[in-house]
Amino acid sequence: MSEHANELCVLVVGHFLGELSSVSILSIAHTPKDEENPFNAPLVHQRLFGNRQNDANCAQHVLQALFLSGRLNFSALIRQTLFTPRQLEHSLAVLIQENLVLWYTSAEDGSTSYEPNHNACYLLVRAGKYLSYVEDRFQEPAVELLMHMIAHGHSSVGALVQAHRSSHSAPTHKSALSNGLKSKEVNGRHVDDTQLAHALHDSLADLLGTGLLGLAHESDFRPFADNRIEAEMLAPHRDGLSLKMKQAEALLYEEGIADRLHEWKHGTEAQQAELSDLKGSKKRKISSFSEAVKKRPRLSTESNITDGNRLREDVILRINHDKFSILDRNKKLVNLAEASIGTVTSQVYAAALRMLEDQLELKRRTLFSDDVNAVDDGPLPRELPQFSTSDLSTEITFSADSNLKGVCFPSPADLADSLGHADDQEIDLTAYDHRKKRRKKMVKPDTDDDSDHVKVDGFASPDEDESTDDIGDGNVSNVESDPEDQIASEDYHPSQPNPRKRRISHSSDPPKPLPNPLTQHLLLLAHHPYQFLHHLPATLSADEAWSVDIHALSKHLLIHSLTRTVTAKFGPLAARLVRILQQKGKVDEKTLTTLSLMNQKTMRKLLSELSSEGFIELQEVPKDTQRAPMKTMFFWFFDEERCRKRVLDVTYKTMCRLLQRITVERAKVKDTVEKSERVDVRGREDEFLGAGEKEALGGWRAREERLLGELGRLDDLVAVLRDF
Repeated sequence: MSEHANELCVLVVGHFLGELSSVSILSIAHTPKDEENPFNAPLVHQRLFGNRQNDANCAQHVLQALFLSGRLNFSALIRQTLFTPRQLEHSLAVLIQENLVLWYTSAEDGSTSYEPNHNACYLLVRAGKYLSYVEDRFQEPAVELLMHMIAHGHSSVGALVQAHRSSHSAPTHKSALSNGLKSKEVNGRHVDDTQLAHALHDSLADLLGTGLLGLAHESDFRPFADNRIEAEMLAPHRDGLSLKMKQAEALLYEEGIADRLHEWKHGTEAQQAELSDLKGSKKRKISSFSEAVKKRPRLSTESNITDGNRLREDVILRINHDKFSILDRNKKLVNLAEASIGTVTSQVYAAALRMLEDQLELKRRTLFSDDVNAVDDGPLPRELPQFSTSDLSTEITFSADSNLKGVCFPSPADLADSLGHADDQEIDLTAYDHRKKRRKKMVKPDTDDDSDHVKVDGFASPDEDESTDDIGDGNVSNVESDPEDQIASEDYHPSQPNPRKRRISHSSDPPKPLPNPLTQHLLLLAHHPYQFLHHLPATLSADEAWSVDIHALSKHLLIHSLTRTVTAKFGPLAARLVRILQQKGKVDEKTLTTLSLMNQKTMRKLLSELSSEGFIELQEVPKDTQRAPMKTMFFWFFDEERCRKRVLDVTYKTMCRLLQRITVERAKVKDTVEKSERVDVRGREDEFLGAGEKEALGGWRAREERLLGELGRLDDLVAVLRDF
């Protein structure tokens, strides 16, 4: 990781822990692995620590030491931080609870080492986006559950139920009562504990069914390298085999390790089946269909994580950050389709991506890593996630009838009205021909004499004298050009028929009917230069289908974001040069001048600016061993990976400065902000705050909103550059 990325993680953790209403400090006592402690983690005893800012500073100090020195044990951390053992235990407990620090206890000597979790530290920036995604899809209990999960890192179902129940119980201060109601009344209606429990478990089923929450495992708190070592110890491996058998055994060995890691991350097959049954039972309750679906018979050896239609209270859950990243990527693809094609077509595309959420992979490179784990040549369209037109139509109809919150599905009328309709006889396609081809011989009779000659607009008739006396000075023709001559069109090869020329069919066969409106929108997405979809026509062995090449689309998003960054910093002409270099590869200056349609002086200035900022590079190719400048060829090229790293590092640095600015601005009105956050003042600022305090508080909140908004926009850029 870069220096700015480490600094950003430390600032984000300090800002997040400082904003919590209370920080849970956990005292640590190392214990051996047993059934009561499934994660083999230190025993925890929750306490409330009064000074939350002091806790944030201590956590920042521990994280900074881990970022600078890498993996450390407990005694080395004491030497690095100069904390007492009790202070260090408290700080590590907070960081482990939030999954910001990973730990591993060696089976050989029993020593425990700690290292920072870079990804979890940074993803605290996206807490607000996570809540907005859940709020758009589900009801209020789901939002409260996710807020609790964000604040605590991971939690058991029983703790979630208790927290949800306590949030709907009697308030601790009489001013917090809603309109003077009793503790069991909210907005004038009685709240039943049974109804709250049902709503809570339904929300848990929704979050687990969509994959936004997952089952926590011991491996979630260990570094990946240690998980790999543990998986290698459990994978079967034999010695004393021949070379050919060793190669086959090596493949099976790697597959076993990959299966073990996948099982730790996503749960066993039995657990996934139970979650599917839980999701199915939730669908059966809300579905309008009355078909009786039998439950799958459960084996006695399967892991039981459910109790009927509910999760057991001892099941521990975590946030699935990968799933939220998939939702974020789908949203950016829909926005790109809306800007490129239209609103209704983008809604169709959003429904298609929603169907394929469970099949789409997240990323080609690991988080905070530059190792690309996918080949350049992607899979064939038939190997990609697919859906049929009928399935998409059913999904749109069912989802529109269900009135899903925050999701807009097009109606059949919108699908038809958003497409252009015109008769062939009403469109003059010759108006789009080249101006030279539109100069037809418009013959007009000569009324002044009785000769057989005629006047011609445009070109001379064959029997006219084409002498140079009729040509004006420097003019090729004295014919007045038509105003439509300014229209330009694309060139086409003479051997091919003109696609813009209207063809009159004398056949008696009826015209081929147009596809249905939904298929036409899908074809628009498939024919776009970005290829949002791949059209798979029907064959003898397969029906018509559509597929999504998510890796190619992620690359388009990356190039689009880099081009926008160049445009904002250097202007559209520089972005034109970057696009040409990205498409053509290595180009010399003369060819680049021709392709970019710029003068050499302007182009050299832009190339120098782009090269100094690291967006493009120059390669020297000498013609001989002397390497003389006159005998050296210079090629400009665009290195996508280097440009991505450069922009990502600059974005990290900008986000650091924004968080530091927020801290400075908050310190200016520290007393007023702390007064407004008191329980007795919150919601009654007009009564307890003076005019000057209210003005200062309003100014601080406006500045904070602008700074946090800019931080969120930069995080969108980081998501494209790093996660997709």
